[in-house]
Amino acid sequence: MADARSSRLDDLSSRVLGDSSLQSLAQVTPHMADIVRRETAKVYGQYGRVLEVGQLLDRADIISSIAGLGLDTTVFPGFVLEALELVPKIAYGCWYIAKTKDVAAIPHWLLMESASFVPIAGEFVDLHFTYRNRARSFIVGEIVAATKRSLGVAS
Repeated sequence: MADARSSRLDDLSSRVLGDSSLQSLAQVTPHMADIVRRETAKVYGQYGRVLEVGQLLDRADIISSIAGLGLDTTVFPGFVLEALELVPKIAYGCWYIAKTKDVAAIPHWLLMESASFVPIAGEFVDLHFTYRNRARSFIVGEIVAATKRSLGVAS
C-alpha cells in the first residue's frame, strides 16, 4: 500500500513539475522538486481518497462496459446496466463536490454519462477513466496553487 501511495505521489509531483506556470519558477528556485513533493504529500493527504475512489469507480465502469458490450448485442439492453451504475456514481459525485467544491466537474460528468447510454458506442466512453482523470486534474491544480503559495507567488 505504501508503494502505491508513493507511486501516486511521484506521478502527481511529476505532473506538477511539468505545469507551465511553474516552469519559470523551477529555474530560479533551488530544491523545487522537494517543495513540490512536500506540497503534493499535503494535498494528497487532503484529497487523495477522491482520486482513489474515482479510480475504483472507473475500474468498475470498465468491467461493466465489457459486460454492456455483450448485453448490447443480445435482447437485454445494456442501458439497464448503465442505469444501475448511476447509483454509486451519483454518490461519488455528491461526495466529491462536497469534499473539493469542484462544481465544474458536474457538466463534464453529465456529458460523459449521457454519452455512455448510446448503445455499443457508449460503452467505449466508459473506458476513459472519467472520474480518476477529473480528480487527478483537480489535485494537480491544488498542488500547483499550494506550491505557489509556499513560494509566495500569487496564483
